[in-house]
Amino acid sequence: VTSARLTLTLERAAPYSGSRDCTVHRVLADWGEGAAAPSGGELAPAEAGDATWRHRSYPDVFWTTEGADYEPVASATTGIDEEPEAKTWASTPGLVADVQGWIDGTLPEHGWILVGDEDDVLTARRFWSRETFVAGTEPTLALCLLRSRCEVDLDGDGMVGFSDVLAAIGAWGAAGAADLDCSGTTDEADLQIVLDAWGPCPE
Repeated sequence: VTSARLTLTLERAAPYSGSRDCTVHRVLADWGEGAAAPSGGELAPAEAGDATWRHRSYPDVFWTTEGADYEPVASATTGIDEEPEAKTWASTPGLVADVQGWIDGTLPEHGWILVGDEDDVLTARRFWSRETFVAGTEPTLALCLLRSRCEVDLDGDGMVGFSDVLAAIGAWGAAGAADLDCSGTTDEADLQIVLDAWGPCPE
């Protein structure tokens, strides 16, 4: 995984709340999804298997820390304004490490939690979920993947080395084969991928 970008569509925000940072954190414990269905911002009683503020799975499995057990260091942060539109957390080393760990099986896969501004009133944000009834507002996770080190061998000589650094520099600012993280431009992040893959390209 060379990049991971998370996009959610904002459905509603507290009026006059401006832009508020929203952080993404890796959840550390499994959690449930029951049949409770709140509507229009109104609460609904928890049903069997639901995750709540206190429960990982209602009624008898609890979070260690109320609100959820999650990695305290954020994997990504972005400011969320009041406009009801798609909001993207750009790729970060944290998001990439989370997804790579899930793929490799070295990290338990319990998803992410969004943490908003909890220190002030009238700062709430509400996003469309996978159960949205509005086409095109589903959450998306865009990944850029390399199948092998050979894809970093930009000059095809069987070795990731200095000539590939020169190839990346030569493509600076452009898309194409040297855009290894699928960002749309060749830049420092792509150069770092070349350096990280340094060495012989396996067959």
